[in-house]
Amino acid sequence: MLEEKLNMLWASVILDYRFDMLRNEITFELETIDGERKNRHTLEFKKVSMWYFINNFSDYRKRINPPEEGSYLEITSIEVFEDFDIIIGNSQQDWLKKYNSQVNVSIEIWNQFLFIEAAVIKLDGIEYPLI
Repeated sequence: MLEEKLNMLWASVILDYRFDMLRNEITFELETIDGERKNRHTLEFKKVSMWYFINNFSDYRKRINPPEEGSYLEITSIEVFEDFDIIIGNSQQDWLKKYNSQVNVSIEIWNQFLFIEAAVIKLDGIEYPLI
């Protein structure tokens, strides 16, 4: 059921977003278009324990270009899954190895990715527990 609802958000325009580190929440205000009708949605992630943003893949992630006139953000895909680990660190930085997480949501925004570990997704006021 949650997957079906999230699939309806594919190709939605991101009107606004907020990362609230004090409350451990991420919120997106979205707009989808169904024929000629525009629909607004609020997508919230509650009890966020990790988020990781990557700007493109490989070394392309380092190419940061200013937005052009009329640019906007659009959700290309959004998925919920289990058992996807992100481990930070290498053999030279042993202390970083304890800062790992299990991502349970990925959001593709054009060719950028946002990985999130959250306990709850709240979509248009309805909560869906993940953990």
